Amino acid sequence: MFSCCVTSPEKLAERKAKYLLGNVDKLDEDLQQWLQKEASQCQLIEHHKKRKNGAIKDNDTTNQSDALDIALSPDQENTRDSSIPDVQNALEIAPDNAHLFSPISSAPVGMRDRQTYRMWKAMIELSESFICKTHITDIPKTLHFFPLETYDIPNLDDFNINGMNFLQFLAKFLEVFFPGLTVIHEDLFDINIHMNDVITSRVHKVTGKKQFLVRDLYCNLHKSTKVPYRHYILGLTWTDLYPKEELNFVLGEASSGSKCAVLGFGRYEPMTFKEGDEVELMMDGALLWQLLRVASHETTHLFGIKHCMFFSCAMNESKSVRAALDQPLFLCPVCLRKLQKVLGFDIRKRYIDLLELCTAVQNSYPSPQLNQSVEWLKRCVASLSDPAHR
Repeated sequence: MFSCCVTSPEKLAERKAKYLLGNVDKLDEDLQQWLQKEASQCQLIEHHKKRKNGAIKDNDTTNQSDALDIALSPDQENTRDSSIPDVQNALEIAPDNAHLFSPISSAPVGMRDRQTYRMWKAMIELSESFICKTHITDIPKTLHFFPLETYDIPNLDDFNINGMNFLQFLAKFLEVFFPGLTVIHEDLFDINIHMNDVITSRVHKVTGKKQFLVRDLYCNLHKSTKVPYRHYILGLTWTDLYPKEELNFVLGEASSGSKCAVLGFGRYEPMTFKEGDEVELMMDGALLWQLLRVASHETTHLFGIKHCMFFSCAMNESKSVRAALDQPLFLCPVCLRKLQKVLGFDIRKRYIDLLELCTAVQNSYPSPQLNQSVEWLKRCVASLSDPAHR
């Protein structure tokens, strides 16, 4: 005779709350120990760098763990992620090469404000199903990309990268940045016609320009477009957005719970607006960089990946548009592992495909930020292609 222990709904709710609230003091002992180990990763990176440069002898075994053994600590599962060695190689410090990933602080970040791989994994598994744990690889992998308004950019009809128009290119970029994600390029869904009765809007007191409340968009797009609720939506509008009444402006916002993200590319940022400004939006390298940065950042949020507190990363939090645009286009190893776990892509091939696409963009719509990205990708691919690292 067999017996089983059924966890009560109250216990399940309590367990789920512990993970979602990030109360690390009440997590299980194994996770607690892992978090404590990971907390010293910044010092380990510095130690790793000194050891590589010969400042610390090889027989000094104090804290000689590679930084990515911390950031990419393996799951206690039957199999290890096959891609992890490639991520580890990407962080190695080649003799004549600069560090590919830089920690954002010389001291460990606080426990409360960070999301480790293990914390993310637990959150995803519990949030997908309240009753039983969901395997991460089983979650949906389809994104519907919707233009939400007609554009009024004079030179956008002339846009051409590898034979693709602007919207085709943006969908292609999403496919390359998120390999394993099926991106469906939908026809125009004009929210001014189909959702006018459910979207809150305002005229900003400084700019005098219309803004949409972004929450009304991501909370209603599935119902309005009739996209299955298990699928993701990314919407693009050319009207400015605001997150709540007391705040000015936002380039984009995502809700992993609603499985929807919206990007707003108007032109009147209140913090830099001057009376009398009338800006004619033109497609150039600066605007395209802004689109790629925000589209990749907000889409990554859809997978439950929060702002990064570990390295200089595409998922760093920003307090201004300038800060957001100065951040890198690429994910750090901690965030990359989360994304790879969901989509199951080959990391080296992803970097090679990104290099090819970003080079094409730089040739047609150059910008200093994209040029830096291309150079970084070359170093990264070279590092992953080095036989010594394979």
